[in-house]
Amino acid sequence: MDDKITDTVFEEAIQWAVVLGSGTVSPDQREAFNAWLRSAPTHETAWRRLQEIDGDFDVARAAAAPARATLAAVRRSRRRKRRAVLGGLSAIALLFVGAWVGSDYRYRWTAEVATGPAERQTLEIAGGGRVYLNARTALDIETTAEGTVVRLHEGAIVVQSGSGNAAIGVSTTEGRLQPVGTRYVVTRTEGATDLSVIAGVVSASPAATGDARHIDSGTQIRIADGELRYLPATGLRADAWAEGIIEADDARLGAVLEGLATHRHGWLLFDDDVAALRVSGVFRLDDTDRALAALQKALPIEFDRMTDWVVRVRLRDAK
Repeated sequence: MDDKITDTVFEEAIQWAVVLGSGTVSPDQREAFNAWLRSAPTHETAWRRLQEIDGDFDVARAAAAPARATLAAVRRSRRRKRRAVLGGLSAIALLFVGAWVGSDYRYRWTAEVATGPAERQTLEIAGGGRVYLNARTALDIETTAEGTVVRLHEGAIVVQSGSGNAAIGVSTTEGRLQPVGTRYVVTRTEGATDLSVIAGVVSASPAATGDARHIDSGTQIRIADGELRYLPATGLRADAWAEGIIEADDARLGAVLEGLATHRHGWLLFDDDVAALRVSGVFRLDDTDRALAALQKALPIEFDRMTDWVVRVRLRDAK
């Protein structure tokens, strides 16, 4: 008998983790879970391995409330067109995964445009501009008297302004970015907006103060907690993902792995000792397994593959 845990089985285990972690499990749900658990040996194995990942399912319990809120929002907005990576209960599984890696998936259900794992998209903007969406990105687009404004909720975009008055601005919870004929990258995580200016100049204004500061080409900043501060060079070409690659020059391995994780389904786990390693090279985002294999050849690391969904990166054992 094939005892390999498939993605489908592992996803089902995640779904049950969310249900059982909700705090409102009915007797029928408990009976259905027990029936699922007994129905195949791989179900027990998947459940046990999921418990190993996060002992008492603290992550699942934390994810349960936003999962229920998300489903309620979906019911209220069925008439809106949405692009979804996974449908139905799979969305709850995606919320569970998102809680582990720190992403806020609620925007995926309400944003005008959204991408999922391993999905990129290009938007053509009037006047010749373009907005490139990285994986796991959600945004809305507004047309104002001053031009196009992208409301970035989460993820990363490359903005290429068009000619004349076709500059494309970006707005986030933390602040506003207005270019002057430029190309720039904006990344938003919960509570922080990062800007990397590739060409030209961008005016950056924290929402809390409105004080504008001109950011020149080659500079990276972060807006968080109402303040703007400059960031050191990361060793990564900020807009390389728009070309389907990660380009590293003496970059931290942790930054490269985070970039690869954005383009994978499931978890890519690693500790601080792994993250601190340095790496240079070009890695393709359309084949992250091949990229991981190349990293394993170049660095003293190994992979523990619990399932196709869960890969842990660790330092290679000394011989």
